[in-house]
Amino acid sequence: MFAVEQFEDAANAFQILGDYKDSAVRAQDSMYAYAEQLLSSGDKPRAAIAFYSIDDYRDTRIRSFAIWDQFVHRDTIVAASCHTVGLVADGTVAATGNNTYGQCNVDGWSDIVGIAAGWEHTVGLQADGTVIATGNNEYGQCNVAGWTDIMTIVAGRDHTVGLRADGTVIATGNNKDGQCNVAGWTNIVAISAGAAHTVGLRADGTVVATGSNSTGQCAVSNWTDIIAVSAGRGHTVGLKADGTAGAVGYNATGQCDVTSWRSIMAIYAGGDHTVGLCADGTVVAVGDNEYGQCNVSTWSGIVALAAGGRNTLGLMADGLAVSSGEYNLQKYGPLDISRWKNIKLPNA
Repeated sequence: MFAVEQFEDAANAFQILGDYKDSAVRAQDSMYAYAEQLLSSGDKPRAAIAFYSIDDYRDTRIRSFAIWDQFVHRDTIVAASCHTVGLVADGTVAATGNNTYGQCNVDGWSDIVGIAAGWEHTVGLQADGTVIATGNNEYGQCNVAGWTDIMTIVAGRDHTVGLRADGTVIATGNNKDGQCNVAGWTNIVAISAGAAHTVGLRADGTVVATGSNSTGQCAVSNWTDIIAVSAGRGHTVGLKADGTAGAVGYNATGQCDVTSWRSIMAIYAGGDHTVGLCADGTVVAVGDNEYGQCNVSTWSGIVALAAGGRNTLGLMADGLAVSSGEYNLQKYGPLDISRWKNIKLPNA
């Protein structure tokens, strides 16, 4: 019985032979076996990347995409600086709030499976792995028309990041602080974008980061056993496999004080606050609460969260969104609940 690594070694050996006899086919067969062994061992992230790496051979593309769909995180509610976006179960998108740059002009979108929102732009991941965007494009943050085979998307203040099916990452937009310098990243299975930094989670549970590190928000090289990451304005939060959390970066309002949290299923970093979804559907929050963004202690039955600059969104199992905070409740009016009654549940 071959060990998993032996199939990979065999594939590499056959590839070295190049165009010799049946070496190309043998290399693909060995890599296919390697991917199947990864999948049977429960390592879906590595299996998804491995199947995709075999080019268009047999059913590799179909299998890779199907596996990605089982574990990759795609947001269905997002809270930006001054607008809020929700993915409706039918693949359309709802948006409310500031529309100065057309960031809420999403009425014609369809077949969307994931969404992201920066300060003044909105991004949609389509079912075929392509991406669309609307809003402020001053730095090219909406230049996503040529992206393909994208598994998930995130948006920072004025940059956009996509995770490809091969475990690499692509980014566009403002790169003043190096937040788009992701070209060398590999084996990435999750991404997050802060105001001016980008974070990637590798399949082995380690984390990489690029961009502004002015408050230590990119000091994640020693993190291990991480299963989820989230980047805020100046801090980064990581969720460990045991349900605990850790954070680095700006902590003037206590947004990094998450070490006492337990039984956490998901974490979200906002502007200057952090929220966590507990296994029982309740929510915990730390950090700046000037606008009521941390007033979530009474929430229950929550299945997904989003943290914005000054507010927090929660999604309940019936597809109804709830909100706490300032901008969408006061400055730009309440959420349009009539448009938000059937928000897509995560991984549904």
